[in-house]
Amino acid sequence: MWKKFFDGIIADRVIILESDEDGDNFYDDGNSCAVRVETRPWVDHRHDSEVVAGKAGPRESDCETVKFEAGTAEDLERVLIEQAGFTLSAAKEIARIAGLTDEDTFAGEPAYLSSRLVPGVHVASFDADLVRGLRLNTVDKWLEYPRMQIAIRNETGDAYRTIGADSMGEWINTIQWFLAQGYTDELGPDGGTWKGCDAVFSRKA
Repeated sequence: MWKKFFDGIIADRVIILESDEDGDNFYDDGNSCAVRVETRPWVDHRHDSEVVAGKAGPRESDCETVKFEAGTAEDLERVLIEQAGFTLSAAKEIARIAGLTDEDTFAGEPAYLSSRLVPGVHVASFDADLVRGLRLNTVDKWLEYPRMQIAIRNETGDAYRTIGADSMGEWINTIQWFLAQGYTDELGPDGGTWKGCDAVFSRKA
């Protein structure tokens, strides 16, 4: 039985990963299909189904949905690069998430953080850069309520996205990333909370 364990955005494309929970899926040659992959363009359905990946317009390969099964990191990386247009580093990171390799492609960077979009609120024009920079996994709902949350405001001042952090390392890395990118820390060094969020960031247009 296939079971989904990752549904997020990597390199401006949706990635869905499913594992062979029962170990009963095999290729014709008898080798195990360890992971099933689906990748498609990242589409914001709330805004006229416009593809938001890449300001100059998506590549031809970004306009296709690709589905396949893989048993090794090499198989997965090859298909992602040849059929879906991923870079080698992004393909290796997906293979690591899929559990096919232990290679730490992004050593020193924050791990994938869970994040939610606020329903009915306009997504900021800089959101794609934020998702890519922090490598956010956008979820419909929290599987477990995060220990700390960070709110992000759009250009009109509305909080449109929240990011969860469960460890002090994730928290510090994320806060430092926002400050390095020139975001305004609205709560400042004295801390405090706003509507359940432990930090609030905004950015001038």
